[in-house]
Amino acid sequence: MHMEAGQQLQIVVAEVQAARQQVSSLNAQVREIEGTIEAIKEQPEDMALHRQMGSILIEVEDREKLLADLEKTLE
Repeated sequence: MHMEAGQQLQIVVAEVQAARQQVSSLNAQVREIEGTIEAIKEQPEDMALHRQMGSILIEVEDREKLLADLEKTLE
């Protein structure tokens, strides 16, 4: 049974819309990671830095590792 052209077009449109939403979501994640990296770099070394792990905040001891992890994620 062959799909009508209209049905095929609806499927393609839905797939394109889903892809656009995924791209938008990824762009938002990239901006968030970039903002986090900048905030870490601007945070004075003598001030504590915390990272959210689930529902709690954990003090970060190794800022360089955190930055490396974020930059790797960004790539």
